[in-house]
Amino acid sequence: MKIVCLGDSLTECVGVDVRNTWPYMMTQNTNYKYDVINKGIRSDTTFGMLGRLHEDVLSENPNCVILCGGLNDCWFDTPANIIVSNIYAIVKRLEFNGIKTIIGIPPMAFDKDRLGDEFPYKPLGGWEKLDNLVSLYRETLIAICEEYEFSYFDMQEIFNNHSGNLEDLIGEDMIHPNEEGNRCLSEIVYEELMKIYKYNKKRAF
Repeated sequence: MKIVCLGDSLTECVGVDVRNTWPYMMTQNTNYKYDVINKGIRSDTTFGMLGRLHEDVLSENPNCVILCGGLNDCWFDTPANIIVSNIYAIVKRLEFNGIKTIIGIPPMAFDKDRLGDEFPYKPLGGWEKLDNLVSLYRETLIAICEEYEFSYFDMQEIFNNHSGNLEDLIGEDMIHPNEEGNRCLSEIVYEELMKIYKYNKKRAF
């Protein structure tokens, strides 16, 4: 079984050791029976993922792709419908090649109050517009997944289901999940993977 994780810094898992990334933990969750390849690139957009789909994904001939992206598009003020259309195009291209896709719904990662006024970068459309755009993108992507019956998981769940402080799951940059956050993510992804496997084993794998 080969799985490729295609995404941005949330997939690359910036700020943590390779062995503490959620894609690597996936191999541990499956007792190393699955070959999980991390193709996350920090700052990448859904346009970039479309552009490198053949070289980074199709060339690996995977059984399944875990696709997570869109927050950087939001940062650069790309309309939500365009971001979703890129995700849809990637899923249909993979489907054409007989590859199952699990879509990761990105979390509300950018919090101006948490990041502080000294954060060195500013979103292209401003903080308020970014917050609204990420919310709209999340809602639209979930709606598309449900309408077309695409498999998906919500990365925001690691925060919604956490009983302690959110900072317990976030790294020093105040954006990316730390080791514990990655562990929680690996469990959410694994749960969705097993749901597909048990529900339709022949089609998915």
